[in-house]
Amino acid sequence: MEIFIAILWYFQILVSGVTYTTTEVEQIIQANQPLIESVQQDPVLENQIIELYDGQIDAIEPDNDLEPIRN
Repeated sequence: MEIFIAILWYFQILVSGVTYTTTEVEQIIQANQPLIESVQQDPVLENQIIELYDGQIDAIEPDNDLEPIRN
């Protein structure tokens, strides 16, 4: 799921500092499936997104049903 979150973060669909429930994240992933699939078909872009995401995000820490995304 982290790659999906990284892609959505890269396109500013998920925003750092905003807390999303697991259900909200799953719905956002589903709604943006075509975008996610297009990125996954481009391994260079996918790797760039992962590297950028790993460099910017400290952690995704579940807290019950919440998954904060922080800088």
